[in-house]
Amino acid sequence: VDYLVVAGGAGGAGAEAQGGGGGGGGGFRTSASTYSGPPLAVACGVTVTASPYSIAVGGGGAGGAGGVCNPGIVGVASSGLCITSAGGGGGGPASAPSTGGDGGSGGGGGEASASGGTGNTPPVSPAQGTNGSGGDPGSPPNPRGSGAGGGATEAGVQGAPTVSGRGGAGAPNAITGSAVSYAGGGGGGIKDGTAGAASPCGTGGAGKPIPASSSNPGTLNRGGGGGGSGGSGPVSPCGVCIAGGNGGSGVVIIRYKFQ
Repeated sequence: VDYLVVAGGAGGAGAEAQGGGGGGGGGFRTSASTYSGPPLAVACGVTVTASPYSIAVGGGGAGGAGGVCNPGIVGVASSGLCITSAGGGGGGPASAPSTGGDGGSGGGGGEASASGGTGNTPPVSPAQGTNGSGGDPGSPPNPRGSGAGGGATEAGVQGAPTVSGRGGAGAPNAITGSAVSYAGGGGGGIKDGTAGAASPCGTGGAGKPIPASSSNPGTLNRGGGGGGSGGSGPVSPCGVCIAGGNGGSGVVIIRYKFQ
């Protein structure tokens, strides 16, 4: 049988008068005959027998609550046919320690961090994801761009002085008969300036630059990372606290020839 096992994407970090990092995409593992893109797939499918198999579909991690110290929550692993994909790493908050979390793909660092989380954690071969990026390593005043979550095929883009990082690209997969994208990283948030864009090739949520109820979420059932938050105004008690975007839930798909 052919398989696609995508874990839940992570939540983006919350923020208050700063920028939080974007969440990493969920781990992406698949067999070669269903994948159209770079060589991330194994050489063949899995041999099964007529018996019960345990399947677990991981949920997306929640976005961090609005505030300076609230990282995004890691996504939940998905598994089936003895294949396990790790949940995405949560986005790092603006206040140190602000490095993005490790996971299937790493989370982006907050604006105070020069590094993102490590992808392909725990390690498998081929790799199930990429690293998150860091934020702008320069000094205040704001705006400083935050980092972005990694995706299945591309690491998150580094934050710059006035532009947060774009989420890393996800991966197309045709196990359902047509190419659908999975496991993109979330863009970084920012106080002012330009928030990080959603991942190309789908599924990761964009960051937020202005007050809103929350940042953009990752796509459900695709394992996308949530966008990082960008709060507005000075620090409390006058700041506006914005929650990070939720990660998207994962999916497990199995394809076989009926005889």
